[in-house]
Amino acid sequence: MAEAGQPYRGHENHNVRLITSVGSIKRTYRVPVTMWAGVRALETKAPCLVIDVVGLRGFSATQIVETLKPAWPALTGASIELSGENRLGPKYAEHIAHGLAVAEARRELAEAIRPHLGTCEVVGLPAILGIHDPEAVLRDLEAMLGRPVFEIPTMPPSIAGVRLKEAFDIHLPRLGVDTRFQHRALSAERLADGRFSLQIGKLESEGTVVADHLLLATGRFLGKGLTAERQGIRESLLHLPVVQPEHRGAWHRETFLAPEGHAINLAGLAVDDQFRPLDSNGRPVYGNLYAAGSILAHQDWMRTKSGTGLAVATALGAVDALKQALPFTTRRKE
Repeated sequence: MAEAGQPYRGHENHNVRLITSVGSIKRTYRVPVTMWAGVRALETKAPCLVIDVVGLRGFSATQIVETLKPAWPALTGASIELSGENRLGPKYAEHIAHGLAVAEARRELAEAIRPHLGTCEVVGLPAILGIHDPEAVLRDLEAMLGRPVFEIPTMPPSIAGVRLKEAFDIHLPRLGVDTRFQHRALSAERLADGRFSLQIGKLESEGTVVADHLLLATGRFLGKGLTAERQGIRESLLHLPVVQPEHRGAWHRETFLAPEGHAINLAGLAVDDQFRPLDSNGRPVYGNLYAAGSILAHQDWMRTKSGTGLAVATALGAVDALKQALPFTTRRKE
């Protein structure tokens, strides 16, 4: 991410905590550098001013302050108006972020914040500090206000997510990755030589990709990696064995919000320690097939609130195993 111009920060050996747009606290391992001052302010409970923009929906300084005030007494909030954004209707974070690429817009933002500073030591804003070079916008704003500034993630679509997507769009092809964003693998088959042939497209096939190795990260039901039918649950692409309850009657408990969760949410692919899907005898179905993410069995990421961690950690494990399986010359080249 640093090479892509979007550096992230964090502690070396443990997670950090950051506040959200509703005043809750979330844990994560790394945050964009534009949010780092907020992590430190939360750790020290430093006097902090949270700013919202009149007309920007889904972000309320008052709500954040009222929610966190018992644990963070030195937290205050204020609302500002941005004359450059006085268009009819609601304001959007992406419009404001694009506008802050202009120095004059940044000066206007600083002038609107300055009367509310008081004795605060750090300033929190919704994630609006530019799209392409947020670190430069951050430094400029900090210089004008004389205080550390940090961003607070907004409701989706968050600007932090927009930046991440742009980093992928621009930087991955430079690393030699053939990206097919917004495309799906519509069907797949294993060829006689052991490779995989996939039909790729949006609604219908737009081409074929032949792969020596395949990492299956198609998700569960929402991602269409698994399909639930009257006869049971099946894996949608390669028809792999699915770990699941013996019959449909055991999919759900009678209580919708049962603390134990529902058995259907543990369904998925069983894998070995190299993340290779297993057959009914506990052996890898194919030596060059891997799986990662929510399609894996025996986990309920919605209840544990670990969806991103599950996706990232298992993908890393699968890719590490895949790299070890590649010929030495290929690994050296990478």
